[in-house]
Amino acid sequence: MRVVHFCSAAALFLALSCCAQDIEGTWQTTVLDHGHFLRYVLHISKPHGAIAATLDVPEHFQFDTPVDSISFDNSILNFRSGQVSYEGSPTGDGQAIQGSWSLTAGKATWQRISPGPKNKVEAVAKRLKSLMNLPEEEWKIHSGDIAQGESIDLDDSSWQIVGPNSTGPHDALWYRR
Repeated sequence: MRVVHFCSAAALFLALSCCAQDIEGTWQTTVLDHGHFLRYVLHISKPHGAIAATLDVPEHFQFDTPVDSISFDNSILNFRSGQVSYEGSPTGDGQAIQGSWSLTAGKATWQRISPGPKNKVEAVAKRLKSLMNLPEEEWKIHSGDIAQGESIDLDDSSWQIVGPNSTGPHDALWYRR
């Protein structure tokens, strides 16, 4: 009988601790920032077993910004993104995280949200942001403006070839592949 009670108690403890530790997912909160309500969306994942997160500020068209640091230890979530920091704990049902938000020196509650149909404006903003970076491959570049630089039969044989993480001048620049 003692073994049955012990096994039942152990199973209950494991079930509750697994639920309490489920921090992965998409969370959102709204805070008062300089007199305006601002929505934040936090995406928490565990790629390769380590906790990671990105932060969105949809009203500022900022998406998928990696947080500087994040941890989830002893049921306490801590993260920092720029000058903003947060510390909080999940509620018993695992659907909210209540804690302190440094931006407003106040409380903030993150609510778990289900991934649903994407907001079209946010989807377009994310796509436009993705166009700010070129794929990490070799590119031909030419400094300065060129008449009809988009022409497919333009002779670019004398153009400089650059690779990933290269920088160019701060004036007009053509990239070609």
